[in-house]
Amino acid sequence: MRNPLKQIALLLALAAVGVILYSIFVKSLPENLQVDFISEIKSENIIQDSINQVKDSLYNDSIIVVGKGQVELAGNLDAFFLGLDSLPGNSRSLHIAHFGDSQIEGDLLTSDLRDEVQKKFGGSGVGWMPMTSIVAGYRVTIGQQFNEYWDAPNIQDNSSPYTPGPTGQVFIGKSGASTTFTATKFAFNQAWLIADPSSSGTIEYENNGQKSTIHWPKENKYYIALSDLKGKQISIKCSEGAPAIYGVNFENGIGCYVDNFAYRGSSGSGLSQLPKSLFSSIEEIINYRLIILEFGLNVHGVGVSDYRNYEKSFDKAIKHVKSCFPNSSILVIGISDKGRKIKGEWTSDVTVKDLEKAQRTAAQNNGCAFFSLYDAMGGEGSIIGWVQDSVPKLANNDYTHLSRDGTKVAGHMIFDYLMRSYDVYNQKKTNSKK
Repeated sequence: MRNPLKQIALLLALAAVGVILYSIFVKSLPENLQVDFISEIKSENIIQDSINQVKDSLYNDSIIVVGKGQVELAGNLDAFFLGLDSLPGNSRSLHIAHFGDSQIEGDLLTSDLRDEVQKKFGGSGVGWMPMTSIVAGYRVTIGQQFNEYWDAPNIQDNSSPYTPGPTGQVFIGKSGASTTFTATKFAFNQAWLIADPSSSGTIEYENNGQKSTIHWPKENKYYIALSDLKGKQISIKCSEGAPAIYGVNFENGIGCYVDNFAYRGSSGSGLSQLPKSLFSSIEEIINYRLIILEFGLNVHGVGVSDYRNYEKSFDKAIKHVKSCFPNSSILVIGISDKGRKIKGEWTSDVTVKDLEKAQRTAAQNNGCAFFSLYDAMGGEGSIIGWVQDSVPKLANNDYTHLSRDGTKVAGHMIFDYLMRSYDVYNQKKTNSKK
């Protein structure tokens, strides 16, 4: 007769070996594929309210709060939705400009939102690209290499004769300055070089073995098409003069493009210096219909609760952005939850809500839509769960910035908010016809 105790011991030993082997297997996977089922359940509980379907509602000014999600009701996104309506059969794509601080640096969050909108509305490609970037090696949506012959005065530099563009910089190409872009997904199809027509110089570009020369400026315009693009690489070089280039816009087919304009260390007030003449001049090639403003990380101070001065400066910036993009909707995304360490323990800084209130007020005073990322994350304490209870982590150990996986969740939340608001817009149109 078999000894039952030995059988139980053998089963326990096999189970233990199985757990160890599974643990080793999981750790060998890339981080974004690792799953801790217990932590995953906890993480799902934190964000479930942000992504589930509409069930109950609580009205609050122009926003309907659904669990932790929101829907725009006051028509502040109608210009964007009219643009989406016109996409089928249109000869021009639609662009979203995503301005933000280090939360979106390296195309984080922007790329996740871009993926969502392009799946639904078409298009492929990254949109606007600067000529140089301090996070080029970190960005995975497009490859970029450049040399040291570029001067790049930024929005705080008053010595440059050229106004910085939407990236907060203008790139002045000395002789020999070059940048190479490499597509990571789709081949290049259409591109426009955007530069200041008051500058001059000779620009060469090479694509698919073919070289072309541009004698800048052309017809006093801010842009010129880079024609007949093929393949996955294009190199741009300045050979004479010093052309002041704002960037290159890449598109592949009619659809929706989301341009990443990250301002490291910015409060957003610098947007008051955006050049209106540039945007009005390029409107015929870049059709901006939604402007997203996502700032706050560099404004929030530990324990600070009075943000009236910031509210005034942000209000001024929003007004200027509206004047630059008169045909666009503006969406302000509030600051995310942020951690604070007290006596060795991490907790949410409750004054984040005070800053968010200032952002919300500035948005509503200017007829802008507002999305509370703080509420969508789960409200007070959510940043702790995003760091400590999620595998992979949804936020970094600074308890401030979202991780790559966290930006995917946030990107989905924002897209879900836009699409639910689009449903409300379409329902209003239907009802008006009855």
